[in-house]
Amino acid sequence: MCHPSSNSRSFAILVAFLTGLGPMLASFALSRLLAVDKPAAASNAPQLTIGKGKFVSFEDGVLTLEGSEGALGANKDKTGRIVWKDIDDNTKTYLGGAEDKGGPDRGYKQAPTLETLQKVKPGTPVFVGPWFGYQDRPGIFIGINKSRTVGTFVSYTTGSKSSGLSLLAKNLTPSGYTKKYGDSLFMRNISENIPVEESIDGGPYQPVGTVKTVLADVKEGTLITVHFHGEGIITLIQLGLPKEK
Repeated sequence: MCHPSSNSRSFAILVAFLTGLGPMLASFALSRLLAVDKPAAASNAPQLTIGKGKFVSFEDGVLTLEGSEGALGANKDKTGRIVWKDIDDNTKTYLGGAEDKGGPDRGYKQAPTLETLQKVKPGTPVFVGPWFGYQDRPGIFIGINKSRTVGTFVSYTTGSKSSGLSLLAKNLTPSGYTKKYGDSLFMRNISENIPVEESIDGGPYQPVGTVKTVLADVKEGTLITVHFHGEGIITLIQLGLPKEK
């Protein structure tokens, strides 16, 4: 006669004890006792690194641009043909072409990814990743739109890793970004050669210099308008506000 091992007897006693607790509780306890941890399911959406350039091709889920990778093209070690793989309909794609009216899309409208990318013409400007204003919904932005951000000047610093322009925005659309950071914006990698205009005593905007020669002396609280070409490329900064005629 075969005698059950001590482990078998212990398990039988445990089952009997759990069964006495009631069928549902016993089932739950046994499932936890015998459960095997499973790895969390991976997200289907591709992780998009930041980059920009001119459209070259899209084929078999691979997007190729002629440009640079890194925020605002700051990573000079990665220029030329830049590739993003595993692009599919889980990737968000935004099609440009509309003038910004201050709405939440800032001139870009979401479009079907695969269908849209297959129709893009070579040489079309394309931005990839969580660009300014789209931190909580990264994607592929096709075409160039003009947009702007209005706020009050906080500071402008240079010469350190924290260099950049800080302002409190007045026209941000409620989003995941505003819930976390409020109206505070910090803009890095601003070219020192960007032109600056100023409205003095409510008069028309007049050129007063460049970022390098002007911003360090701007007083905190000054009304400031930052103009963008596409996503994240600053083209003009204006101080003050002309009086309406």
